[in-house]
Amino acid sequence: MSFPVNESLSFSKAFVEPLIGGSLWFDLDPRWTLGLRGDVSGFGINGDRDLTWNLLLIAFYRFSPTVALEFGYRFNSFQYQEGSSLERMRLDLRQSGFTVGVQVGF
Repeated sequence: MSFPVNESLSFSKAFVEPLIGGSLWFDLDPRWTLGLRGDVSGFGINGDRDLTWNLLLIAFYRFSPTVALEFGYRFNSFQYQEGSSLERMRLDLRQSGFTVGVQVGF
């Protein structure tokens, strides 16, 4: 099924579901740290198919004990399906891209 180019769709639903995640950090030296952080949630609780996951690969460069530059790459996926036939709602969204930031501690 295809939709006209200027078609607008609207969908609203709140999700409450368990989330499992973790992270690993590796201090390479006093200035550089590499990290891996990820989580997964959904597990089919809110629909026939419901799964969300995130993965972040990140590096930190510390200018001082309280200021650091962070840069990395993030992967994100959201899959949802509920219903059947003409009443079926299905979403399959994926994003990925670079992230850059500054951390300031007090």
